[in-house]
Amino acid sequence: MKAEREAAAERSGTEHLKGGNKEDRKKEMMDVKAKKEGEEGQHAEEEEVPEGDFEIDPCDDLFDLKSPRCLTVEENLTRMADLYGFFLPDAEYCVDKEGLLGYCHEKVKLGHYCLFCQRIFTTAAGAIQHMRDKGHTMIKYEEGVDMDEVRQSEE
Repeated sequence: MKAEREAAAERSGTEHLKGGNKEDRKKEMMDVKAKKEGEEGQHAEEEEVPEGDFEIDPCDDLFDLKSPRCLTVEENLTRMADLYGFFLPDAEYCVDKEGLLGYCHEKVKLGHYCLFCQRIFTTAAGAIQHMRDKGHTMIKYEEGVDMDEVRQSEE
């Protein structure tokens, strides 16, 4: 009887916890804490580039804030195609590739938009990380939805 009371007192207030002893729970909590600190470290890497210091240049990589600048727009397009699969839709009909890439840079770096799903983020680094993680390193180009946005206006 006494042994049952002691066991009940020991479990009291901990029935909602997973089974296992205190050492297992302590190790679990330390693992969770370490994982959380690791995620915070990743976010710190994203925030190293000051948000207000972006220069819009079509020779810059759209999906990497720290990569070196290419010499030409064509070289940049080739590099981004090789690394991320990025391409300009209907490129053979594009009359201003430099302007279109500049517009994409404005959307990502200043507006913090994903080029594909149009989701808005709090930072440019967040938008870029999302695009790379989700495979959204492309321009969405659907009739009646997105084409008007990138189509050259007739003046």
